[in-house]
Formats: sequence, structure tokens, C-alpha cells
Amino acid sequence: MISAAIIDECLEILLRSQMSKSATKVTDQLFVTQGPLGSMWSKIQMARGLELIPEWMYADLERIRTLRNHFAHRYGEADFESAEVTAITAALKAADFAVQAIETAKPSSLNPTTIPGSRAAGAVTKPKKERLRFILSASYIGGWLESEVTIRELKAQTTAAETALRELQIVDLRRQLVEKGSS
Repeated sequence: MISAAIIDECLEILLRSQMSKSATKVTDQLFVTQGPLGSMWSKIQMARGLELIPEWMYADLERIRTLRNHFAHRYGEADFESAEVTAITAALKAADFAVQAIETAKPSSLNPTTIPGSRAAGAVTKPKKERLRFILSASYIGGWLESEVTIRELKAQTTAAETALRELQIVDLRRQLVEKGSS
């Protein structure tokens, strides 16, 4: 379940992006294994509690976490064909969003005969629907989380630049008032 581990890391990056940059020693302690944000569950809860992720993503992250635990804590075999896993993967909304995005783009480069490793190219077998839905969901959410960090950083930079511009305008206005007052 490497995908779940990557999503866990993306959640941490998103949460850290909203924390103080000058208190890294304290922030780091929040994310240690036994810290309050050391588990995937706590990161999901915090991200939703801070409204950093939408409700549909919260639900999908909980499903992905459930799947990760399902596979990690089984003594016997676990696969994507069990009724429990099929029910969870069928509910993943991110898979539907990813498919919509792919269908909307429809680039000619997605011709199955030209994709290395595709079934049409004869290299590998087609993944099961449930596994594919999981992979699509994990990829979509991971990309969403990464882009959200970038968007928030750009907004913060824009706000900082706007603030600096306003301060320069205020200084200029004060200078003009002083000049008018002395003449």
C-alpha cells in the first residue's frame, strides 16, 4: 500500500504548509509516530477540521485508510476481489473524478497501443477494476493535495506582495502629505 503512504506524506505536507515556519522544532514533534499528528487518521481528521480538504475527499481518504488497514492487518490472503474491498473501492469518488478528467482531456497520446506496458501493447495484463479504482483514487488525491499546497503558497505570496505594495503606497502618500505640509 505504497499509495496510502504517499497520501499520508502529502497530508503532512499540506498540514505543515499551514503551520509556523519558525517553530519547526515544535511542528516536527507533532508528526512523530506517537505525536498527535503521527497517524494517517489524525492527519485526515485535522485536514478536514481545518477545511483544507473537501468532504468527498475526507470520505475517500477514510476509505483508503480502511483499505490500507485491511491489507496491513490480515494474517491470510487479502486481495481486491473480496466483497469488503469491492464495496469500498466502488465508493471511491476520486476514481470517478480521475476518469472524468481523462475523458475530458482525450489526448491522442493515450492510445492503448502506444502506452508502454498496456494490455494492447501485450506487455501486462489489465489490472482488476477494484485495484484500478484504488490506484486512480490515490493518484488523483495525491495530485490534488500537492497542488493545494502550491496554490496556498502562491496565495500567501500574492497576499504578501499586495501587503508590501499597500505599505509602499502608504509611505508614498505620507511623503506627499509631508511635502505639501512643508510648502
